[in-house]
This record gives sequence, structure tokens and C-alpha cells, in this order.
Amino acid sequence: MNTYAYVNSRAGPGRLVSEDSCIVDDGLGLYVVCDGMGAHAAGEVASSLACEVIRRVVSEEDSATDPSRPILECALLEACRIIHDYGLSHPSARGLGTTATAILVRDSSLWIGHVGDSRAYLIRDGQIHQLTRDHTVIGELVEQGVLSPEAASLSPYAHVLTRALGSHPVVLVDTLRVDLVAGDRIILCSDGVQPGLDGLRVALDAERRANNGDQVDLARLLVDEASRGGSDDDMTAVEVLVKACDCKQREAEVVLTYETLAEMSLFEELDFSQLALVVEHMRVRSVSENEVVIRRGTAGREIFIILEGSLRAEREGKGVAEFTKGSHFGELAALSDHPRSTDVRAIIDSTLIELSYEAFQSLVERDPVIGSKFYRALAEQMCEQLLAMNELLFDGGELKSGAGGVRNVVPVDFKKNPSAPAMRLVE
Repeated sequence: MNTYAYVNSRAGPGRLVSEDSCIVDDGLGLYVVCDGMGAHAAGEVASSLACEVIRRVVSEEDSATDPSRPILECALLEACRIIHDYGLSHPSARGLGTTATAILVRDSSLWIGHVGDSRAYLIRDGQIHQLTRDHTVIGELVEQGVLSPEAASLSPYAHVLTRALGSHPVVLVDTLRVDLVAGDRIILCSDGVQPGLDGLRVALDAERRANNGDQVDLARLLVDEASRGGSDDDMTAVEVLVKACDCKQREAEVVLTYETLAEMSLFEELDFSQLALVVEHMRVRSVSENEVVIRRGTAGREIFIILEGSLRAEREGKGVAEFTKGSHFGELAALSDHPRSTDVRAIIDSTLIELSYEAFQSLVERDPVIGSKFYRALAEQMCEQLLAMNELLFDGGELKSGAGGVRNVVPVDFKKNPSAPAMRLVE
């Protein structure tokens, strides 16, 4: 997938030299923004060193291998080591460091390596999605739910970093892979540009309304808007545009996958970057008409989501439920390895997303917040199902006629005991 980019950079008010550095290399598909910090010229040195090392590591990679997460992760870790060593050998530069937000575009994938509070955004269909998390004291408090975004914006500690390249010999690098489609636009920017984001949203709205094919130079707009907004920091923005390619079927599948997941109750609390991480751990699977996906009584710990088609849950040949686009089944596999309770068979040729238990656990280890949101949504869904079962079985505290075979079960008054299970056994 081909890309081309625009860049705009400006030193902050009253500064002779910008401490920001960047890479725009359409040939490598490599784009980087670094925002240096440190006394004297140390910030400029740190950001420049980071870009130099990142370009070298990416350039030296074996082009016969598939460039995935380790490429940018290794590049940022090597930059961190070299910057830290520079600080040790140059006493006047002690404490130097830099943020780094790097993307690598290969085939139809965008790979991200990120440390600090520079940012990467994806613009798709006029919507702006932040792909990176700010590694700042305030940013982490917001992510943990301790501070609201509104309170965080007023804090004087908004840009106190918790991670940077060079502050220590090693650093934890955030990584992410995102499937690209033609027309995507990626923005990389240092934190000095962030006051211009409101102007970016206005420009995108105007561009969409005009609908004449003309695109605004977002890198220039962001820097101009940030400067007008009173930014007192160095300002650098890079806009990367994804060109059209002959992969319409894959692109349609990518868009359908994200749309389907975003509309599901299990994932509706996730933002775009979290959805991208979920997609990274899933695999798409095609099934033929009448193919059995799940067989009753067998072990299996996969969760399935239907992208296209229709499937039916059966017991002893009788249909008990039908699943269509956006439906999911097997989600209890995230809780238990109990044998499957029904057969699930494709009614017509269908396309599924499959998330194995092992992949799910890896996902939760990468981002525990995703796990907590998923389990909360699953608990709410199970509660609704139990309430529906209560309604089906009971009427005014009495067992409904026709619900034969159920014994020693009574409903619970949720108003008096909201934390109780939907039903309980009578000893």
C-alpha cells in the first residue's frame, strides 16, 4: 500500500531552535515525530539521535521478512539505549530524553511504536481516532478513571512524562497494528500541536460538506491553528495519506469488522485503538453451508462473531437459536472450559471472527482495561439473560404452569437485594 506525506514544523515562540525532530520517508513507509527534552541543546540532540537510530534500524531490517511489531519496538529500544549512553558520557546533557511516535506502513498494515506524549491519529470517513495513549502522570490517571478528561485539561502536570527515550537505559514501548484502507489519513504530532485539534475537526467537517475531492493540508493547518491558539511549545505535525490500491474485497472486510465490533454490546465501550488490538488477536474464518462450527459435548474455548451469513444453534436436531450478522456465541468460553451445550451449524455460507481463549488472555495481558470492560459487558449480558429466564419461569413469585421439571427454585426481589443472583435454590 503506497503512502505520501506532508510535514510542517515550527519552533515555539521565542525559541531559536526547535527540539522536535521528524522522519518522512515515503520509500521506507516510515514516519516519526520526536519531541526532545533536556537542558541546553540536549532536547534537540535527543530527538535527532532518536530519529537517526530509528531510521537506521528500520533500513537495516531484512526485507524478506514480514516487518511486524519487533521492528519498531527494537528501533525505539535501541534509540533509548543510545540516548541514555550519550547522557552518561556528556555531563552537560544529563537528563536528556525524547518522546517518539513512529509508524511503519507495509502492505496493508500500519505498525505503531510509541513512547511519551506525542500522538498518532487515524482519520477514516471523517472521524478522528486517537491511536496512542499519553504516557503522562495525568494521562494515566484519566485512563485509570481517577481523573476526568475535563479535570485533566486544567492540571498543571498535564505534560509530566512517565516514559521517555533516554531517561533510563530501557523503556516499555507501546505497539499496535491497524489494518489500513484507501483514503485513510494518519496524523503524527508533538504535544505542542495539540491546541490545534479543534481546528482540525472544523476543517474536516468543512471538507466533508464541500465533497469536491479537495483535501486540506492538515499538517500545516494543525501548526497554524496551534500557533493561533497560543501554543508556547515547539510544533511539528506530519500527515500521511494512504493511496488507493487493488484490494477492495479486503478493505470491505476490514471496514465490516470494525463496524460490527463497535456495534456489539461486548465491545461497545472500547475506543478505536482498543478495537484494533482486539482485531489484532482475532482471525477471520469462512464456513460453508451446513458446516458444524461447534459440536455439543466437545471442549472448545473460542468466541465467535458473525460478520456475514447466518448460523443456528441446535440440540438433538431441533433449532434453539439463530445467529445473524453482529451476533456472537461461545462467549462463556471466556469464563469456563465446560463442554459446549449445543451444536452450531451454518445455515448458509458465512464469515466469522474467531477469538481463541489463548488469544483473549494475551489480549487482556496487553491491555487489562480491555479485559475489565469485556467482563463487565459480559456480566451485564448474563444478568439480562437471567432476568429474562426469571420472567419466563415465574409469575408473582409462583412457578408458571408449563414450566414443569423445575423444582426448589424461587425468584429473588432485586429491590431488596440488588446483588443477589436472579434465582436461588431452596434447601
